[in-house]
Amino acid sequence: TLSSSSAASDVYKRQVITGGAENTVAANADSAFIGSGFRNTVNAAFGTLTGGRYNTINGVHCSISGGHQHINSGSASAIGGGFQNRISLDAAYAVISGGIHNSANDLYATVGGGRENTADEQASVVSGGRNNKVTASYGTVSGGYR
Repeated sequence: TLSSSSAASDVYKRQVITGGAENTVAANADSAFIGSGFRNTVNAAFGTLTGGRYNTINGVHCSISGGHQHINSGSASAIGGGFQNRISLDAAYAVISGGIHNSANDLYATVGGGRENTADEQASVVSGGRNNKVTASYGTVSGGYR
């Protein structure tokens, strides 16, 4: 589903869905793109969602490369793949490369992968592992379990 614009001055209203089924780009999502997949949604300008299913982009200049049930709400943030990864509204410039049930919740937060890892503070990093959580700015967990 695409919104339509008839105004010649709407330079940024170029929204594209190239394939898949039941994908949606919101009316206010200027220059948004969905490549393929199923029931993916882009709700913000310049969002890029290349595939997967049930993924949602809510932040401007965000991307989701693929996977299942991701939500990316931080501006200029990226999710690579995996399952049910989340980047919060406060997490501008955050990255989750992949994995399952990971979250990035502050500016520049990064989760490399793994399962149930959380980067909660500014510039915090969890490289991988399971059930790891960084609660200090600029803190790092390289991996492991808890």
